[in-house]
Formats: sequence, structure tokens, C-alpha cells
Amino acid sequence: MSNSARLLYVHPAGHLNDLVVPAGALSCMNAVSVDKLGRYAFEVSEDELRDAAVIAIDLHWALGLSGFEPLLADLRRVNPSVPVIVGGISASHWARELLARYAIDYVVCGDSETSFAALVLALLEGKRPHGLANVFGRGLPEPVRTRMSAAEFDVTDPLTADWFPTFARCSDWDAAAFPAGRTIPVARGCPLRCPECYGSFAATFGPGYLLRSAAATVALLERAARMGVRNLRLFFGKPPSPRTAELMQAIARAGPFSFTNEVGFYLCTPVAAAELAALAAAFPAGLALSAVPPEQHVPALAPRQRELEDCDWHTMARVAAKGHTLTLDLWTTRPERLAELRRDYGVTESSRVKVSSAAVWSVTRPLDAITTPSFDDVRVAMLPAWTFYAARALSPALSTLLAPFCFLDELAGAPEEAACPRPPLSEFFELIYDSWRRHRLPVLPGLGFVACAVDDVVEAPVASTTATPQGTRLHGALTYLAPGVVPDVSRRGPLLVESRDRKGVTLQAGIELDSSARAIVLLPTIGRPGRSSPQADRALLAQGAVALLVPPSSSGAHTLELAVRMQEVSVALLDSKGALVARGRAELGYFRHPRLTTALADG
Repeated sequence: MSNSARLLYVHPAGHLNDLVVPAGALSCMNAVSVDKLGRYAFEVSEDELRDAAVIAIDLHWALGLSGFEPLLADLRRVNPSVPVIVGGISASHWARELLARYAIDYVVCGDSETSFAALVLALLEGKRPHGLANVFGRGLPEPVRTRMSAAEFDVTDPLTADWFPTFARCSDWDAAAFPAGRTIPVARGCPLRCPECYGSFAATFGPGYLLRSAAATVALLERAARMGVRNLRLFFGKPPSPRTAELMQAIARAGPFSFTNEVGFYLCTPVAAAELAALAAAFPAGLALSAVPPEQHVPALAPRQRELEDCDWHTMARVAAKGHTLTLDLWTTRPERLAELRRDYGVTESSRVKVSSAAVWSVTRPLDAITTPSFDDVRVAMLPAWTFYAARALSPALSTLLAPFCFLDELAGAPEEAACPRPPLSEFFELIYDSWRRHRLPVLPGLGFVACAVDDVVEAPVASTTATPQGTRLHGALTYLAPGVVPDVSRRGPLLVESRDRKGVTLQAGIELDSSARAIVLLPTIGRPGRSSPQADRALLAQGAVALLVPPSSSGAHTLELAVRMQEVSVALLDSKGALVARGRAELGYFRHPRLTTALADG
């Protein structure tokens, strides 16, 4: 179904959770009172791309690069002349590079709501915009970089999403990691420069940082509660202690709020014990405080200030440990400190106090620092991100190698301490851990899959739902073949060829089946099939295999297609005329609404 709009916003694929939309994209779109529509890249139609008068795309997290490029290529194919505006933190860092490399027209940087609205209105009126603050444009002079006023920041709206119907529905879904809830930026920018934290990118916005007033923050909280928002997060950064006290006291007085699940506060300034108890009482369904511990702040705190803040955080930990609705989570980027900090804060398995690894916050991306990865370094690091999910979904052996990484935001320890398996699995292991050490992304550059038709599969019903020992759920014609029943795969089939479009990554190959074929085993490989060996195949199949069951007498030329979408993989077998012969789905239990998610991904 298409729904044309004058202003179209599209969120690209390729993220750790594609459903998450940056708060700044919502507030920019909400700053413009025109006919508008929001779509995910996997659902936007060609008619919607063709009919739009202005198109906006976010490049916020660096991971979005892998989906940004094919989205832009599809967009320009169907609508070569439409003005394209790009925004977000990464876009703000790379404004000049993006304009030089891609067929885009404008990049909005920093505090962009006011400038974005003015830019869109000018374009819709057929005018060539000039002199807009924070707007880079092809052929335009360098813009003036300015900050919003506190009053302008107060009225930004990061909550309204009726113009983005799929996000409005999906943002309330629960997920195993990185849920797609809405975010209220109480602070924009931060006085610190902790390299792991996106909130530290003050240079993106200009000097200083903005802090939403207590009244405006409370008003947004009350509105979110009335809307029934789930998975709400508020970003505070590290405001001065007096402002923190003012904010927390105002929020506590306004409670209790009627949220149905836990609300998250990203707040690196400690809260006094008395204020903390009152604050927790304002969120009966739960309040989670997350912070970078004082020892890791950049620039380093003065010794006396660090000592006082350490004391305050330990007091907060004791308050949290005695309560029932308050959770305290300290995020360390130093693996060697995990065990010590957990002992120091009295963390136990049942504790409401946690010390978590923030290693994934260090993913290769542009930094607000003197030395920063180049655009090309980041791009190369991001492109294989899809392999993290595909390997887990389709290979029990690779899923075991990736198990220490969980879903990346809840690491139990330091994955680099895992023991390397014996050859030939060591090649896959070393690829994963080299990528982790270099980019904090456990991916497999060069990963592919070989389609192996087999005819001696133990009977299994089509349209079954099974699960691998690693927890991947298989639906439809996909099934798990246990190690004892994995057939001989010496007749290796074709290597599936990778391609990308705006929806995600697709792997495809032609495969010839004879009438005895019962299933197609999906066998991972690195690079060309010729690099594999019988020993490598046996090692990869030692924990079983994922296979697509083939209906009887499915002989002749076919096409096998793997579509990696939204943390799931759909596998389809098509006949020579393109008709569907068999189909299955592998999903990792990431979303709590898998059937709805699949319907979206398939769209």
C-alpha cells in the first residue's frame, strides 16, 4: 500500500535494530507542518519515492551507512530530481564528504529543527535556499553553525509519530536488545567527551550544550504516559549537580507516572539518596538509571570530585539494592574492570545493581576527537554487519562461536577471552575476533552460503516449527538437522551471490534439483567455495545444520534466495517461472512479535 506525501522521511536499514528511529528525526519532522509520511526503507514503495516532493533520510548511527547507499541508489533510480536532505550525528560529521560522494542535495547539522523546517518549506515553494544556519548544500557557501536557544529546544517534539504509522506501532514492541522505544533528549550535547558515548558529540552541535527545562521535561513525560509509550528513554548526559537536582525533584513531584514498563534514564550525574527514593516512587513500573562510572569520564574528573561521585554512586547502589522498582546499571568500556567493579558494587545474579560491558559503544564510527576513523574505514567496517545475524540464524556452529556476544548490549564478560577452536573452525573464529578487536563488531567479512541439495534427509514435516540448540527458531519449510542425521554434502552446490537494495541484503543463486532432492542444506563459507574442504564442512556441520525442505519431485532449474531483514532470514525456493516452491524463516527471538515483524520484513 502506498500513500504519497509531499515530505517523505525514510529510515535506512542496516542497524542492530532497524526499528529504532533517532529522536532528532522525529523532532525535525514534527517541526514542519506539511503533508508528511515516515517509512522504513524495507516498506517504502517506489510510488512513494516517486511522488514525494522532498525526501529526508537519516544517517545517525554509522551502521546506517550499509543501508543508506542502496536506499539512495533506489531513490535516485525512481526519482532522479527530488531534493534529498540528510541529517543525523554521523551526517553532521561527514557533511562535506556526503555531498561530494553521493547524489544528495543538503545536509542539516547540529541543532537542525528550525533550519530543517525552513529548508523544507523553501524547497516545497520551489525556492533555492540560501543562508540557512547549519545547512550544507551543493553549491552553497559554508553555513554559519549556530545553537538553538533554550526556549527553542524546550518546544522540540520527539514523541509525535502519527505521520510514521509503522514506527508508531513498532516503537512499543519489546526486544531482546536495543528496543525501539522513543527517546526524550533532556540534554543535547554534553560537557564531557567520553569517546564511547554518542552524547559526547558536542562539536556536532556547536559550543556548549542544551538542557531542557524541568517544566518542559515533565510535560513530555506526562504526555508520553498519556500516549501509553513503552520503552521510553530520557538522555540527560552530565548536567551540573544543581540542575540535576532541579530536574529530578520536578519529575518526582509530578509522579507517579502511569507507564506500563520500565523507563530508562541515561544520567551520569549522581542523585542524592533522598531524591533517588522519591524519583523511583514516581515510576511504579520501574526506573533504570544508566551511567558511565566516574573513573571513565573524559576529560578525567579532578581527584576530589571523582572521590565524591564514587561515594554517591555507591550510595545509590545501596538504595537500588533495597528497592523493588529501581535498577542501576554502570557501563564500563574496560573489560579488565568488569569483575572488579561488580565486586565493588556488590553485584549478584539477583541484584538490581549491574555493571555491564559497553564495548559495543566503541563501534568504529566518526569521533569528536583529534584522531577519528576515516569515512572509508567506517564504511568498510559497517558493510558486513548483516553477517552477525545471518551467521547466527543459519549456522549452528557459527552461532556457537558468536554466543559470547549475545545481542551486543548485554555482554556477560569479555568475549575476547574465549578460547579459539581447532582448525578449520579457527578461521571463522579469528575472522570474528579480528573484527571485534578492530571495530567492536563481531562480523564475518566475506561470509557466504553454499546451497547443497541432499536426498537422504530423515523425514520431517513441512510447515514445522523447530528450534536449534542455540535457540534459533525455524518456521515453515526450514528445519534443523541434528548432527546424527546431517546427510553427506560432498555434492556442493553454487555459492549464493550477495546483492543489496533498500530493504536489506539478499543472497541468491540458481540451483539444479533432481527428483530425489529432499532438502537444501545451507553451508557457510568464507570467500569462494573452493577455499572450503571436507574437513571444514564436517566441522561446520558437527552441531547440525539448517536446511530447507523440498517438496517431492521438485526437479529442474530453481532459484534459492536468502533475504536478511530485521534480524531474521527468509529462505525461499522458486521454480524456473518464479513461482514459490518452498519457504521458511529463521529468527533469533529478537522481537517479541515475530509474526508481525516478518510481515513487515516481507513487505
